[in-house]
Order: sequence, then structure tokens, then C-alpha cells
Amino acid sequence: MAFDPAATRAWLQRPSRNNADITRAQAIGVLDDLSYNDTTYPTVVEIVLMTQPEALLLGEGIAAVLLWPVRAEHVPDDAALVTVDVKKGIRLSSRIQYLSDSGRSNRGIAAVLSGLAHIAEQACGLIADYEAANPQFRAEQTQP
Repeated sequence: MAFDPAATRAWLQRPSRNNADITRAQAIGVLDDLSYNDTTYPTVVEIVLMTQPEALLLGEGIAAVLLWPVRAEHVPDDAALVTVDVKKGIRLSSRIQYLSDSGRSNRGIAAVLSGLAHIAEQACGLIADYEAANPQFRAEQTQP
């Protein structure tokens, strides 16, 4: 699995499908000051992850990488879980992540890219841990 920040940045900077006067980033609420038009940071990163097909390039045997914003009174707004769906319906999950830690000094698109890089790092770690515990997983990936 890999993350392509250049492709994601280019995608975010293209005109919105519904309004050519604004970029895709602006359409989903990514503003330079990192305010999100009443949308939380994890939700914006989740939208990019789900709508930008080149955000994460998934390897064989990986069905999906998802971000699940955690919405609870006692949990900060930037909390989320990262999950990886692997072959045979298995879902791997991270512990709660705080995405602002990954992009604290960044703003706008740079913050979204930092968040996606953090997700990719977490997902790769989950996959590596799963492969270490299940050595047959790699062999299963290559079978027809």
C-alpha cells in the first residue's frame, strides 16, 4: 500500500464537479486556515480518503482502508479509528488516533495530506502486524 501526496494535492486543487469556480478542496470545506465549514478535521480527511481514488494505492489482498471519526462527548473532535479490510472479510483496526497530532503545524491542503500520510502509516503497521501473526496471508494473496 502507498500514499501519493502529489496526486492527492492535484486532485484537491482541480475545479469542483458541481461548481467550477471553486476547487474540490474548497467544496469539501478545506480552507487555508484549516477551518472546515462546521465539519471536523477527521471528517474532511475521511471525505478525501473516500472520494479520491488515488489517495491510497491499495495492494493485492487489501479491500479498503477506512477512517472512522469518533464522535463522543469525552473524546476530542480530531479522534478517529483507522481500519483495513483484508481478504476473507477480516477488518483490522487501530487504536484511537488523534489526527491533529499528524498535521498540527499544517493548514489547509497540507493538513489533509498530513492526515492521509498518518492513515497510510497506521494502515501499513496494521497490515505488517497481521502478516507477522498470519504468515499464510502473503501466500494467499498470490493464489488465483
